[in-house]
Amino acid sequence: MLYSYNQLQGLNMTATRIPLSRYLYKFQNQRKEIKKLKAHEKDFLFRNLYILRNEKDEKCFDLSTIDEASEYYFNKLILIYTDNLNFNKPTRNPLGQTIDAPTMEKDKAYFEVYYGKWVTLIDSKKGKYLNVIYTELHRKLKELHLVYEEGGIGEADYNYHVKYLYIIAFFIYYKVKLFFDGLHEKYVLLNVFGENIVLNIYSYVHTLFRHYIPSSEIGNMDRSINEPIPFLDVENLPYSIKDFLSLYFNYDKSPLTNKREYLLFSYKEDKYIVWLKYRKLEELNNDFGFEFRTLYKCKEQRDLVKFNDLSVHKVKYNLSFYF
Repeated sequence: MLYSYNQLQGLNMTATRIPLSRYLYKFQNQRKEIKKLKAHEKDFLFRNLYILRNEKDEKCFDLSTIDEASEYYFNKLILIYTDNLNFNKPTRNPLGQTIDAPTMEKDKAYFEVYYGKWVTLIDSKKGKYLNVIYTELHRKLKELHLVYEEGGIGEADYNYHVKYLYIIAFFIYYKVKLFFDGLHEKYVLLNVFGENIVLNIYSYVHTLFRHYIPSSEIGNMDRSINEPIPFLDVENLPYSIKDFLSLYFNYDKSPLTNKREYLLFSYKEDKYIVWLKYRKLEELNNDFGFEFRTLYKCKEQRDLVKFNDLSVHKVKYNLSFYF
C-alpha cells in the first residue's frame, strides 16, 4: 500500500500530482501490480484517469476497456444513472452535459453485463462484505416483494425496484470496502469506562443501507432517510461515529452496562437514536463488547417516548444529548 485511505482524501490538484504519478507508473510499467492495490488506491487511480484529457480535450483513457477499473466504472455509472436504470430518458454526465445516444447505449451495455456479474457475486455471500450486504439487501427485497404481492406496485415497478436495490447494495459495498480494505483490522474500536465499543463492517453497512442512503422506499428514491449531519462524515463514518461517541461519553458519565442498548441526542430539534448491542464479538476474540448497530432520526412513537423524563444537555449549537 503506497498511501492510506485518509492520505488520498480531499487532495487538491497540486497534492494529487505525486501520488498520481506513482500509481500511473505502476499502471504503465507494472500492470500486474494494479490488482494488488487496495480498494481506495484503485479508486484514486481510476478517479483521476477518468478525468484526464489530452490537448485536444479528448479522454486519455476509456475505463470501460480496463479490467482493473471494472468496480470503479460500474460505481461511476451507478452514480450517473441511478434515476434512469432503464437508460431511456435524458441523463447528464458529471460535467452537467447531456449524454448522447451512442454513449448512453455503450454505458447501458457495460452496465447490464456488470450488473449480471454483481448479482451472481452478492448471491454467493462470500467474504465479510458480501455476507453482511446480502443479509441487508434481502431484508429490503422481502419488504418489496410483500408490497408487490399485496398489489401495491405492478410487475414493471417491482422489477425496477429490485434492480435499484441491487445497485444500492453495490454502491454500499464499494463505499465500505474503500474505507476498510486498507485497514489491517476491519473495525474501529472505542473504549468507554473499560468497555469496548466496536464499529465494524456490519455497523457501516447497516447504517448506510437502512438509514443513510437515498431511500429505497417505494416512491422515495430521490431523498435521504436521514438529513445530513455535519459532524458525521459518511465517507469516514466509523471514525466520525467514534468521535461522536467519545464526545457523548464526555458528558454522560453513567456506566456502560450490558443492558444499555441505546443513546439519544437531538440535532436541529430532530431527535435521533443510536443503537448498541452487547454481544460476543469476533473482533474482540469472542469476548463480550458493544457493537455499534445503527443510528437514525426518530419518527415512530416507540422511539420518541424514550426521550420522556430525560434531562437535556446542550453540547453546542443545535446539538443536545439526553440522559
